[in-house]
Amino acid sequence: MGRLFHNPSAKQITFCDERFYETSEGNFYPSVTTVLDLYPKGKEFNEWLKRNGTDADAIVTMAADSGSKVHEAIDKLQQGAEVFWDDSIYTLREWQMINRFIDFYTRFQPEIISSEFTLVCDKYGIAGTVDMLCKLQGKLWLIDFKTSNYVHVTHHIQAATYTTMFNEINKGKYPAIQKTGILHLNAKTRTAGAKGKIQGAGWQLIPVVNCPKHFASFRHVRAIWDLENPNPRPKNLVYPDRLKLSDYGHLATSVI
Repeated sequence: MGRLFHNPSAKQITFCDERFYETSEGNFYPSVTTVLDLYPKGKEFNEWLKRNGTDADAIVTMAADSGSKVHEAIDKLQQGAEVFWDDSIYTLREWQMINRFIDFYTRFQPEIISSEFTLVCDKYGIAGTVDMLCKLQGKLWLIDFKTSNYVHVTHHIQAATYTTMFNEINKGKYPAIQKTGILHLNAKTRTAGAKGKIQGAGWQLIPVVNCPKHFASFRHVRAIWDLENPNPRPKNLVYPDRLKLSDYGHLATSVI
């Protein structure tokens, strides 16, 4: 689901509420990440909130925007496009993470099957966007990219839920996911690691184990989310795509 739609013929722009996905039947399903916002972030996160106070929201927003830029660049690379450095678009940290993906791709040569694709699961009434589906070391992997400072348990739950959704939607039509992983592009790793590890300096592929257990945790959180949101609907914003004061009333003129 895109963030912004421009309809020139209607002379309007629509900013879409990315917390929801609309199905072809007109139903609205919450995103997996929206549901997981209810999951406790832990003591460290609460202490971080206290330290940053009123700046916390701005920091979170900046981090989300930064992650989006890295995701978008990697999706372009997966589609075969060329990505150019531009200091008005990317920070050095963002460019480093994009290059870490290149390191992963160069060294381990995943066969990319699909990237940045949407899953809408009617059985569970949820939706989300998968970063990468690929063949890696002879296995079918579903991989989620993360640019955060650390990998939280909710990231494992999110990836496991995507795997469950994919297998449910494609049952009988496509092979089941064999491996689920989180490609952490902001890791503390310094080297390629021991034999068998899929990692490099500043990045690592973290396997998500026991997906059924993680998905069970998601179902518990979803039950609470449903109690808190009995009639969930997106809050899309619609604005005209052009503005002129004379269209909204008489412009008075005065001589001083």
